[in-house]
Amino acid sequence: MNENLLAKIYLSIVFSGLGFLSLFLIFQFGIKKKNYINSKFQADKGQLIFRQNFPDNVMQGQKQSYYDQNMLALKIKFESGIRYLNLKNYKKALDNFKYCLKQWNKADTIGLIYLFNQLGYIYYELGKNSQAIYYFEASLNLTPDNVYILKNLANLYQEIGSLNQLKKIYQDLSKIAPQDEKTQQLEKYLKKRFENSE
Repeated sequence: MNENLLAKIYLSIVFSGLGFLSLFLIFQFGIKKKNYINSKFQADKGQLIFRQNFPDNVMQGQKQSYYDQNMLALKIKFESGIRYLNLKNYKKALDNFKYCLKQWNKADTIGLIYLFNQLGYIYYELGKNSQAIYYFEASLNLTPDNVYILKNLANLYQEIGSLNQLKKIYQDLSKIAPQDEKTQQLEKYLKKRFENSE
């Protein structure tokens, strides 16, 4: 793809108001869903994804190297994934985020955590719980104390009735966020379920 076409595509995304604005909104407010499964990550770390993976010179007027062109293509795919996620077009969002995952800098754990969590959320929305669990757990492996991801897994395990996994997530949440509303709700839920099974 030539440089001018990539730049035009990028500018159309940015000027459509869906570029950085949609990324900002996702990080600030998250995408809420039934049972509180959400794609919110850590708002204060959101811009680090771009700083680590998208150098400032990618969009400046200078002649771009092959590396810069690839970074621009990755940035466009990433922003497209966010746009499609906001539009609830989960299949197109999935395609874009999977492309990003293949190309992403594997040393950028913050970006990977975000991508894994987004993929988990998308698979959840598509009704593919085993894939959702896979990506949520991949994200959790990189950040074991991330409350949002633990809650996503807890909600998913609760929905599918996986009590043993839910109990483990509850134990982790009770150490990290004992006063959190979800932790307290899980305590009551598990207590009730285990009392009924006796």
